[in-house]
Amino acid sequence: MATNSTGVYQKDNGYWEYRFVMMVDGKQINKKKSTDAFGNKLKTKREAIKAREAAMLAARTVREEKPKTTRRTVKDVYEEYCEKGRKDRAYQTIRKQDSIWENHLFAKFGKASISSSGVVWRMM
Repeated sequence: MATNSTGVYQKDNGYWEYRFVMMVDGKQINKKKSTDAFGNKLKTKREAIKAREAAMLAARTVREEKPKTTRRTVKDVYEEYCEKGRKDRAYQTIRKQDSIWENHLFAKFGKASISSSGVVWRMM
């Protein structure tokens, strides 16, 4: 392997790979890859440098723009679904969903808090 000051290396088979180590939000990120963002092998040094820069930028932005976890109740989620997600449903389907919600689900899960990832946090 030929080394370089740019963080890219040529492998024995002729393809290139890149590596970098960076700290983001107090966490160390180590990355070593021989493909670009689309999964194509890096054939030139220029491609490897561009792929490395793109990967470093992506690692920085993904860590910095991490959304905060929001907590909502199952009732809030169902009401939002009723407003936005059932416009194309048949009348009988809507009636059936409302019946199941009122008679079975609301009593058990209506006040449960959930996160934005869908994990139930607390049942009240």
